[in-house]
Amino acid sequence: MGNLAENVIQKWADYVNQSNFQKLLSLYAPDSTMIPTFFKKILLNSSEIQEYFFMLSEWETTVEIFEESFCTKRIDMGFLVNGEYTFKMNRGEPSQSIPARFSFLLNLSREDPILLHHSSAIP
Repeated sequence: MGNLAENVIQKWADYVNQSNFQKLLSLYAPDSTMIPTFFKKILLNSSEIQEYFFMLSEWETTVEIFEESFCTKRIDMGFLVNGEYTFKMNRGEPSQSIPARFSFLLNLSREDPILLHHSSAIP
């Protein structure tokens, strides 16, 4: 089951890189919470999360996940997946690479498994 949790994270990255926001947002539960990398506000529902990803698309954002950094734990609610990724943003010259760490709380019994997503830049 841990691999299924990690597959959700890989799908998430694929959808970010494809700018496929319909599929990306379908991974988030309607009442999911997101603590985003590039925004001060905590996002508490799918419409706020949608606005955030729209902003990232304007910056031509892509993400590279480092699968070797995955730490997946089975918990009562589902799975907690932690790891690292790097965002590449083309909002001006030169493009920026921003390393970050993440935590996803997933319920794999749902079609929209992401319940919580926390991401922060690595200092």
